[in-house]
Amino acid sequence: MEKKSFYKRFISPQLTVIIIMAISFLVYHYSHMLKNYTLFQILSTSSGILIMLTLWFGTFYIYSLAYLRGASLFERIVACFIPAFLWATKESIIMAGIYSVPEAIYFYLSVVDQWLVSTMIAEMGISELLLRRAARKRGVVHKRGPAVAIIAIVIGIGNFLFTLLWDVGVNHFYIFMDGYRAIFCSGMM
Repeated sequence: MEKKSFYKRFISPQLTVIIIMAISFLVYHYSHMLKNYTLFQILSTSSGILIMLTLWFGTFYIYSLAYLRGASLFERIVACFIPAFLWATKESIIMAGIYSVPEAIYFYLSVVDQWLVSTMIAEMGISELLLRRAARKRGVVHKRGPAVAIIAIVIGIGNFLFTLLWDVGVNHFYIFMDGYRAIFCSGMM
């Protein structure tokens, strides 16, 4: 597999996802200014759905395209995490309008962000297995086996399901809030 330029193998795949997320975010947040209520509802709903689809499944696109363009495993992983990190940072900046900066930074540990990371890890593992399978059909031999990809799938899905099924994430949220109170509310109770 030919190794493309850094821009093509690393920047370009994530840039597509980031641009779609940014446009969707702007449409979502500014569509309320429209006079036509029906158009507002259609635009805000569809752009909100597109934000979530891009956020949750952009990893498949980024990982696959980076792989096909010759990116190293490290480059693929970092490329996948950058759009999610930017989204989480945007959410933390919004939180900084209400809370202090350290509290907004703590928001990175929220249940939703942890579910996102779990899903991304599983998606990277699934993408790796699918891409290896396609490469094997073309006669490409990989130096290492698929163990890391399988472990990523198990850890990603396992953590997602554990936090989801453990009282639908409520218990996980309480741990998050207990940590928040311990760090930011000490001496208040």
